[in-house]
Amino acid sequence: MSYLLRRKWRGQGVASEAASLLLRTTAEHLPDQVVLVVTQTANAPSLTIAERLGFQIVGTFVEFDADQWLGAGQLHELARASPRRLSLKTTAFSARSRNPRGRSVGR
Repeated sequence: MSYLLRRKWRGQGVASEAASLLLRTTAEHLPDQVVLVVTQTANAPSLTIAERLGFQIVGTFVEFDADQWLGAGQLHELARASPRRLSLKTTAFSARSRNPRGRSVGR
């Protein structure tokens, strides 16, 4: 999984909720799997998400001329440790969201 959010949606839990939902859904089908996560050590928000989801550091390495953080976790444990669920009112999916052409959708 990879994600990229517009600045206005950062820090609101959207990426955490998406990753959490993916982990919970996958755990229903593959509960005994090990899941790995890699992010740059300089990417503090992504490190926070990985740790909040329950990933434990395995090590670091250099790739793409940058230090990378490698984390791992058992899928069934990660699914249980997933963060709070957000209301659709507080996410990018609200009625005030805009479509790609800039027009309001919803009410």
